[in-house]
Amino acid sequence: MVTINGSPTPADGQTLAAYLTQAGYDPARVAVERNGDIVPKAQYSATTLAVVTVAPSGERSFRFMRGADCNLSPDEVDVRQLEGSKVLHFGSVSLTAGMSRSATIFAARRAHKTGKLVSYDPNYRPSLWRGREEAMQWLQIPLPLAGLVKMSQEELPLLTGSEDLERGSQILEDMGIRLVVVTLGDRGAFYRWRGRTGLVPGVDVEAVDTNGAGDTFLGALLYRLTRRGDDIGLVPEARLRAVEAKYDAVAREIARLTHTGVSPSPALAAFLAEKGTADAPDGCPLVALLRRPQLTYADLAPFDPDRPDLPADVAEQVEISVKYEGYIQRQQKQVEDFRKMERRRLPPDLDYSSIQGLRLEAREKLNAVRPADLGQASRISGVSPADVTALMIYLER
Repeated sequence: MVTINGSPTPADGQTLAAYLTQAGYDPARVAVERNGDIVPKAQYSATTLAVVTVAPSGERSFRFMRGADCNLSPDEVDVRQLEGSKVLHFGSVSLTAGMSRSATIFAARRAHKTGKLVSYDPNYRPSLWRGREEAMQWLQIPLPLAGLVKMSQEELPLLTGSEDLERGSQILEDMGIRLVVVTLGDRGAFYRWRGRTGLVPGVDVEAVDTNGAGDTFLGALLYRLTRRGDDIGLVPEARLRAVEAKYDAVAREIARLTHTGVSPSPALAAFLAEKGTADAPDGCPLVALLRRPQLTYADLAPFDPDRPDLPADVAEQVEISVKYEGYIQRQQKQVEDFRKMERRRLPPDLDYSSIQGLRLEAREKLNAVRPADLGQASRISGVSPADVTALMIYLER
């Protein structure tokens, strides 16, 4: 997902979006921030820029001018794309500020829950953090969700507290991370996989610009993993069963909160006033209180004497699920609508050249491929969401 500014000025987000489309990137995966749309006009931001300075020694320094990417919210995470993907990859830049923190963790949890491979690159940039301690805290938060972690040798102690490759990678493996990769510059890459470690030597090349080299390396690695004919094995069966048991416990607790009421009382009124939220003069279910942004699951314990003793991760997920329920339901409806749309059959003799609203490239690709349904059509490179909409309109005539 790429988040950009949508203002119609030169060298802006729309220009970048056009370049991405020309390069074959699906424009549906570009979140464009517009005035009063994704965020209120008063909070409207420019596209984030990174300025990279290369010293004579070859060392790089980064300066970021943050903008639209910080405003990506959980509501904008396309669950449909997650459902149809093998891998979710993210870096720590989206964990540094704004709503994008919540969006990133939401997407990672969703992918983890559904058995996708979650790939994580800590990608530490000191200028984006208030200090090393804050960076260490946030860099470590996604680790329990990841099946693959790639980092530089300098980032290993931030995640594990150890500079030793064997020891540090063992700590990460003990957390459930199946594949650990540590890049070592011109020495190649160290890895830990299923209890075994090794070193893959680097390849001598004439370096022109190393910016993006780590991203290219990881992209190639993920591509090769997903091309394997057998199960890539980064989400073990035992872990899947544990995840299923966790979410069963979450569902039971949410059901209990839904059917457990709190009677009106002076103590409840005083508590709600102290938290800065409205009174509940007629009482209400516990789940209704938990939906309020001012209240947490832990806050409600004094009014919930029959509360079970839940593990911390289950209690945390109960709170997240209740508070993001509206977001999740909207995304699930989008997924269901998309699945229905995918099943719409396309006539085998359809002349795409005659359909109004299709771009020339889409007409050529559709006539060449002859997809059987809208789902197949939507996955053809060069066919945009706007083209799929034009096809839907044509079929409904």
